[in-house]
Amino acid sequence: MALVPLYDENASNGSSHHMRAPGGYEVWKLVTFDAERDLLFTASLWNGCLIDPLYIGAYRKYFRNPTTNHPPVPGEFACQEVALYRSGRLVASAFVRVPAIEVFPTITDIAACMVGRCQPVFYRVHEAKFLELEMLRSMRWILANPHVRIVGRLDLGGEPIFTTSVGCHERRYGASPLTVSEWMEGCVVFAEHALLFHTTSTTSWLVESTQTGMQLIESPIECNNIARGSWFIGYPRSIALASSATLTNPRVIDHSPVRLRLVYDAKTADQAGQAFVEVFRPTRMNNPLLRYFVPHPVSGKPPITWLTIPPADKSSPSGP
Repeated sequence: MALVPLYDENASNGSSHHMRAPGGYEVWKLVTFDAERDLLFTASLWNGCLIDPLYIGAYRKYFRNPTTNHPPVPGEFACQEVALYRSGRLVASAFVRVPAIEVFPTITDIAACMVGRCQPVFYRVHEAKFLELEMLRSMRWILANPHVRIVGRLDLGGEPIFTTSVGCHERRYGASPLTVSEWMEGCVVFAEHALLFHTTSTTSWLVESTQTGMQLIESPIECNNIARGSWFIGYPRSIALASSATLTNPRVIDHSPVRLRLVYDAKTADQAGQAFVEVFRPTRMNNPLLRYFVPHPVSGKPPITWLTIPPADKSSPSGP
């Protein structure tokens, strides 16, 4: 009998890996900062959304009794999540169901998208580069030109705001939900380089993207002075990213029973920047009572649409 692979291992850059494993997932995430206007914008595209209570509930039912329950296929639980924060406060957000995602955004040089009335255009900061790492068992981390500049319009329901900001994007995929008790991820953005990281209670991964290339930094991440946030989720008051940067002065900007979102001040020996950090409690998604209080994606709203700008239409990244 022929075996069906769990996912397409040879998917090209941007193409979906077509994860077929029940409980599996593939996600693309973007975070951008506009320091001048104190804006933070985040966007995520999921095939198999790990923060979708219906997906995790369906997986748990299938896991307990696979012979009588339909296996939940990641593409059947595709979602998008976007949020805009201003001065640490949530301005607008959307968590919606979308059709299975066949192609994820790629930023080879320049790209554009529409998110409702928001129209950001992306420019990669550094020369083209690509890195793929294996993290936990069956989880892979894809970084392709992760450091970007963004120019675009943010319509907050009043006078449109034109923004020029910097940010990071990444992709990950895995064949099963996270089984660790706590997962922390973040990105740190400076003018000319960026840091991206993930941690569990026992291990960590840190990548630096600079003008000369991307490198995995083989040094542990230190989380110090744990504070207790909403829903009793702990977060560090300071984070030492090896010798690359130090994160301090955390501010909680969003929370749910399974996740905290925070911003930190970031410093190196000679630069200052900003960091966005998420603390996720994956195993809490197995609790039916807590899942009830987790936001559910809604249906019927238009998804993010992406398009490639032809080279002749390129404009300067210095302004909208």
